[in-house]
Amino acid sequence: MKILPTPFVFLTLVGLALAQPAPPVESTGTPEARAAFEEGQAAMRKSDEAAAAAAFKRATELDPRYVEAHYYYTFAARQAAFAYDNATGKGNEAARDKAVAEIKAAYEARAKAEPSNPIYQWVLGQLAGNYVESEPFYLKAIELEPRFARPYQDLALIAEFRGDNAKELEYRK
Repeated sequence: MKILPTPFVFLTLVGLALAQPAPPVESTGTPEARAAFEEGQAAMRKSDEAAAAAAFKRATELDPRYVEAHYYYTFAARQAAFAYDNATGKGNEAARDKAVAEIKAAYEARAKAEPSNPIYQWVLGQLAGNYVESEPFYLKAIELEPRFARPYQDLALIAEFRGDNAKELEYRK
C-alpha cells in the first residue's frame, strides 16, 4: 500500500518547488555589459574620460540593472565634460553643467520608458546636486523596490546631515 502525501503537504511541496527567489535588484552585468565596463575602466586608467563614459554608457544600455556601470557612466561623463586642466587647475564648469542636464534628461526618459526600474530613480537622485532635491528620487527608488540598498545608504547620509540619528539608523537597518 502506497502512502500519498496529504493535499496540504502536496500543495506545500509544489509551492516550494515553484517558488523562485526574486531576481536581484542590482546586476553584476551580463558578459557583454561587463566587457564594456572593463573597456571603461581601462579608459579611466588612461585618463580618457570621454572613451570611458562611452563604454560605461554602453554597459548601462546592455544591462539596465548594472548599477556600477550607471555610477561610473555619470561620473566619467561629468569628468569628460569638465575637462580639468592640470596646468591651470581649472575645468569647464559650464560644459559640466550642460552634460549633467543632458544626462538627467536621458535618465528621465529612461525612467519614463521603464518606470519599474528603481535604478533610474537612484541615478536621478545622484544627479540632483543636493540632498533636498535628491531625497524624493531615493524614496521613489525604494517605493519601486524595497530591497534596493543604495538609496537607503544615501537616505541615511541625508538623515545624518540633518542630525536625525533615529532616521539614519532606520535607513541603515
